Amino acid sequence: MSDTITVTTLKASHASLGVILSYLSKREPFSSYSVGALAGAIRLQLETGNHLVALKNEMVVGYAGWMHVTTENAENWLNGDAQLVQTSATQTQAAALTIVVADLKQATPMLIRGARDLNQGVRVVFRRGYETTGKVAKKQSVLNYCGS
Repeated sequence: MSDTITVTTLKASHASLGVILSYLSKREPFSSYSVGALAGAIRLQLETGNHLVALKNEMVVGYAGWMHVTTENAENWLNGDAQLVQTSATQTQAAALTIVVADLKQATPMLIRGARDLNQGVRVVFRRGYETTGKVAKKQSVLNYCGS
């Protein structure tokens, strides 16, 4: 068995949806979410390819999912003034990471870096929530440009 963590996307399927829902349902704050709302968000992320999963020894150890949105929508969401609204690929100005959870500390930056790599040229935004630690949540916004 390898100790290597791999980060990849999953094929949109009922099996993939089940794997991710099972993983998230065992972790706060997702364990208290309505299954309908969470399943809808994960289904959309799988269908659009806007997700990454971290695997170690073929077991899920992390998940990140995002939505493509406008810059205005992303900024309002960061400030707590709006819900996110998915845009078409041609209107994407930002990628809002809505779910980032990892069991292994080293998987978190791999998932965030992977999301940034898949969203070159658009702002990537996320709110850091520390539901289980008591830390104050932080807002983060990073503009992505391809390195030369």
